This record gives sequence, structure tokens and C-alpha cells, in this order.
Amino acid sequence: MYRGKSRSSNTVHVAYAQIFRPERFVTSEINFPPVKESGRSNYEQCLTDIEKELQYQDYAIGTQFSVVDPLWLVFYWWGVRANFDMGSKFPVYTAYAKRLCSRSSVQKALTNDEITIWK
Repeated sequence: MYRGKSRSSNTVHVAYAQIFRPERFVTSEINFPPVKESGRSNYEQCLTDIEKELQYQDYAIGTQFSVVDPLWLVFYWWGVRANFDMGSKFPVYTAYAKRLCSRSSVQKALTNDEITIWK
């Protein structure tokens, strides 16, 4: 579980921030495009890593739903928001996200927060 949680805070969040908050990394706007490009590359690698892990297990930590799974659903949603082709590029991750979204607790949270995962 620690590996999944630490990846969440020190890799995936940083890569996503590079895409949508480049000012956190450089002060000059002229440098924003390369930071965003680097962030997209880094984020895509994170999504690829999650896709690979999910090929061998049902949930982030193995066979049971854990605290990491909602984080991975958020990361999926961020991939959608960042215009990654999640459905075709990450089919295992997409199936996983759909399974999570079928949970009543997830449906309730998404409805309460007015979040739509699927474009």
C-alpha cells in the first residue's frame, strides 16, 4: 500500500501539476510550454505504469479495494481532463475505472461533487 500512496504524492501529482500549474516549477511564462510537455510525458508514464499493474490485479493493492483505489480513479479522471485517449491507450485502466464507478459509494461521491468521469 505504501508504494501506491507514495507514488500518488511524489510522482503522479507532480506530473499533473506540471501540465496544469507550470508556474509552480518555473517563473517565466516562456518556460511554461516545455514544463507542460515534460509533465504530459511524465503523466503518460504514470498512467502506463498503473495500466501495467492493473493487468495483474483487480485493485491498486491487489484483490481488495483500498484507500489507493479512489486516488487511482482521480488520476484516471485527470487523464481524461488532460485529453489523454484513456479508452484506447489504457483499456485495462478504463475497465478498472468503470468497475470503480459502478460502486454505489463512488456514484454518490461523483454525484455530490458534480463530477463526470466520462467525456
